[in-house]
Amino acid sequence: MIHAERRQQLAARREMLVRRAADERQQLIRAALPLAPILRRVERGLQIWRELRLRPWLLAVPAAMMLWWRPRGTLGLLTALPGLWRAAARSAIFVQQQSTRR
Repeated sequence: MIHAERRQQLAARREMLVRRAADERQQLIRAALPLAPILRRVERGLQIWRELRLRPWLLAVPAAMMLWWRPRGTLGLLTALPGLWRAAARSAIFVQQQSTRR
């Protein structure tokens, strides 16, 4: 008798937990709907990044066009890139160190 009652209690609890999980899943879906357009853009950006990583020569044409169209500005940007790269690397290291301290 006791085992049957316990099984019924467990079944009722399981049913309640399944219903609660379904409700929470629906709430999460509703909350994430406004993020869908942004996430599509992020996914597209990541897809472009992966393509450029696989085919770096695709950057040669735009770079050559920039050099042809605005040589001074492009050369100035090219000289600034190593400094920007170092600054970005330093800030990434700083952020990484801050996140590991917590």
